[in-house]
Amino acid sequence: MVFFCTCLSGGCEKRERPEQQHVDFWGVGVKVINGTGINRLAWIVTWDMTSRGFNVYGTGDTCENFDCTVVVDLRDSLGRNAHAVAQGLKVKKRMGRLPIKKDLLPKVEVKIDSSRFIDVLVILGEDYRIFFPTVAPVY
Repeated sequence: MVFFCTCLSGGCEKRERPEQQHVDFWGVGVKVINGTGINRLAWIVTWDMTSRGFNVYGTGDTCENFDCTVVVDLRDSLGRNAHAVAQGLKVKKRMGRLPIKKDLLPKVEVKIDSSRFIDVLVILGEDYRIFFPTVAPVY
């Protein structure tokens, strides 16, 4: 626990502040798949994810269009890798400028495929702007 002081009129009061829980997605290999049909979107999102600390090993496209962004765990049957990546992508839900307590997370699925080099697929859906607000697609 981290301690901090709050100065009141009667003196200083020492209180505990819970530490921020750091999501550990280090060591999880990620591949970004474009499921939107927007040209080069997976490549642009890869740059954003690597700047956030993700280990992105490749990009790709799919012929299908996805409505929502999906994180697929290919190695762990409990989906721990996918949950760690989804936590790294979470966004605080807001109403106007006010934050709401509920966080927005991408959908998580488990589809074991041990023949792949990577651990997790991030399939971008039409809602990709929620999780990657700074990404501007190239048309």
